[in-house]
Amino acid sequence: MIKNKHFLLIGGSFVAAIMAHTVFIYEMINGTYMVGPNDGLAQMVPFRKMLYEQFKNGDFFYSFQYGLGGGTYQLSFYYYNSIVYFFVFGLVFIFENLSLISTPNVLFWAQVTLYVSIVRLSLIFILTTYVFSYMKIDMRYAFIGAFIYGGSMIYFRHVTYWEFFADAFLWLPLFVLGIEKIFREKKQLTLIAAVALSMFDNFYFAYIHFVFMGIYILLRWLIPLANDEKLNLMQFTLSILLGAGISAVSFIPAAYGYVHNYRPPFDDYISWFDFKDNVLLMSRTYLLPAILVLFLCIKTFYGSKLFRLFASIAILIALSHYIPVIASAFNGFSAPQNRFEYLGYFAVGGAIAAGLMHLSKLSRETIKKASLYTFLIYSFFYVIDDPMRISKLVTLIVSLLLIGIYTILLKRKKTVVIMSTIIMANLVTLFVYNKNLLATGDVSDSTKKFITSVNYDSAEQRALIHRVLEHDDAPFTRLDWMAGNRNNTPMIYGFNGLSAYSSILNENISSFYYRDLEIDMKRESVSRYNSLGNRANLYSLLRGKYIMYKKGTKKNIPFGFSKYMESNNYVIYRNGNTLPFIRTTKNIYSEEAVNHVPIVDREHAMLNGVIVKDPSPSTVKPARSGDLMEHTNIIPVNGTFKNGQLEVEGDQGGIDIKLNRIPVNTKDLYLSFYLKNNDKDAPGFRLTVNDFKTSRKSRQSIYRTKVNNITVRVPKDDTLAIRVPQGTYTLKDFKLFSEDYHALKKEVNKENPEANVKIKNNHINITLQNKNNDLMMTLPIPYEKGWEAHVNGEKQKVQKVNYSFIGIPIQSGENNIKLIFYPPYFRLSILISGISLLLAFVWIRTNRKQRLSKKAS
Repeated sequence: MIKNKHFLLIGGSFVAAIMAHTVFIYEMINGTYMVGPNDGLAQMVPFRKMLYEQFKNGDFFYSFQYGLGGGTYQLSFYYYNSIVYFFVFGLVFIFENLSLISTPNVLFWAQVTLYVSIVRLSLIFILTTYVFSYMKIDMRYAFIGAFIYGGSMIYFRHVTYWEFFADAFLWLPLFVLGIEKIFREKKQLTLIAAVALSMFDNFYFAYIHFVFMGIYILLRWLIPLANDEKLNLMQFTLSILLGAGISAVSFIPAAYGYVHNYRPPFDDYISWFDFKDNVLLMSRTYLLPAILVLFLCIKTFYGSKLFRLFASIAILIALSHYIPVIASAFNGFSAPQNRFEYLGYFAVGGAIAAGLMHLSKLSRETIKKASLYTFLIYSFFYVIDDPMRISKLVTLIVSLLLIGIYTILLKRKKTVVIMSTIIMANLVTLFVYNKNLLATGDVSDSTKKFITSVNYDSAEQRALIHRVLEHDDAPFTRLDWMAGNRNNTPMIYGFNGLSAYSSILNENISSFYYRDLEIDMKRESVSRYNSLGNRANLYSLLRGKYIMYKKGTKKNIPFGFSKYMESNNYVIYRNGNTLPFIRTTKNIYSEEAVNHVPIVDREHAMLNGVIVKDPSPSTVKPARSGDLMEHTNIIPVNGTFKNGQLEVEGDQGGIDIKLNRIPVNTKDLYLSFYLKNNDKDAPGFRLTVNDFKTSRKSRQSIYRTKVNNITVRVPKDDTLAIRVPQGTYTLKDFKLFSEDYHALKKEVNKENPEANVKIKNNHINITLQNKNNDLMMTLPIPYEKGWEAHVNGEKQKVQKVNYSFIGIPIQSGENNIKLIFYPPYFRLSILISGISLLLAFVWIRTNRKQRLSKKAS
């Protein structure tokens, strides 16, 4: 009988998970996938593809396809340490090797989302049911509570837009079970496992779970569920510390990457209250079921401590929904985000399950009063919100209809019918929500047709790119191309590119783009970078050898690039001034000194030497170019310009900078200026300088960089036309410089040292003949903690040079250099994990013996 109960739970959970995904199953049959068109296709799918290919090839730590190159432990925020995807990757690897599936591409990983979600949700139902059952709730009611929790709107929102978020639904019930085990049985294993698994899996949601754990433990102390319970803070503290220690191998490198990621601090005003949403009638993240509202109005239920516990948490989260400051606190005190509200759904499920346990205690009078109170509450929430919204009116009518049905069933004590009605009501809610997600959330755009289109994964683009790279035998080559605005296109096509989009990026690269070289990315946005601003010096320095364009588009091709290969619709240009992967120099520049010269001269310093933050006293003084602004006239166009204030009166306007004199041999001009829209409520806008086009975010956008200093490279012209839409702007601090590429050509023609390079995964082996007695070797690989170097068998410090890249001091004559990358503090974190695991084993075993000894006595 017990076995049948468990088999029934497993089978029922799987069937319920399929039913909850009905909309997405139907859409997938018709070629639309459970993937958001923005972050879903821009991050989730490419990251899964890249990580699977890495792991399959035995490369667990570094990828040159991740932007300019980076440690993939930075992707611990996403999938790198996802326990769910460890199993998924393993199964896919087995299926691929058994030839049951072809080599997985992005289309495959988009399709996989639905299958993984169904299995994950089944596990959530099973695990949560057992947790509620452990808390003395009948398994039938426990399953209903689990269904309310897992089958919530926020689960499907998470899976569709940021799929890895949904893994947190698995670990929350484990946290609750672990806490309950300590309170009830003084057993620590479950809480240690919950902490370890959550922190290993995703540090971001581990933080949310820790906040919840504090709240839950406090409420359990205030609302004891048994007479002999005691709050043993020592057991909780040691369990948490040991669980955290076990997770160290994942958590420490991941947390280091998070801390050393650059994102502008969120200093916008956060209001204390925001009543725009409606948790009873119109919420995208936390919509309370009608049955819960009815149960909350039943006074008898509050005699159950378990109901009181879960109801308190559900109400607390509902109140938090209206307090952006709390949403900010759950998001690491950054921009308010309601990602934490799955915590509330767990409590909602628990409260409903606990309430169902006590239906027999209800009198008809109690039910009548509760129904009346519920009707008044819904009416109040309808009136205080915008009453003219039709969708809200429909929700109100449906909710009141359900309340009426529940009232009749409660009076007649029809428990099974009530349970069935709860499930059906939740399924209908999910059906409507998911259909709306597809329509208004643009998920209906995530189709097979789009994924295989020119805006995502085009067969023509892929074929041309790989044809070019197959003809290139250089040790390290980069190609510049993005399909649409997809910064992670290199991951999709499988080539080394010049763009990336991730919430966790190497702060050195972010600084390189934002401040050090002021590289315009053609689209202002945090958490991403793209291309090199059409600046030839940077392409040559960073091994940017190829650029692809769509035929017929207006181009602003960097100096020195010429047409190389083409297909029907695309053409690739090749850089005629590529520099070697390994460069050596005697010229050492102080970073502090170089920071005081123009941007173009910083590029020159990187070309003919190396910029070091803390160099030895013998440094070279950087050159300084002359500012051409003193030879210009500024003429306003369609507006006025005075004292750094630009007012554009027509649809588009700005200023023309007229040059009276241009130096001989000038090829390009570098124009730097400060630009800020004075209207903080204005939308984002397009900025053009001659043929150069870029976009700037609204000052209301949480994704703006807050960097207003812009440098633009344009081909030589006697007029520089800056154009912006109608509005008022602060436009000032102009600097204008000429570039003749003499420094670049000199480096191209320079005799380079003999070198042999072998790159495999996170290992780089270099044999270098330093005949010129140069002092430093530089590589176009981003600097980050984790790189180790040995030169001729001796450990050598890897230095950060040229603002963001790797430099290694070298010796005269032959240099055998071995570079290897491991995640930051990787060996230390393995040691901490091992020691913590051993201590946990000893502690649990000792406590078990003590409990058995007490029982025996």
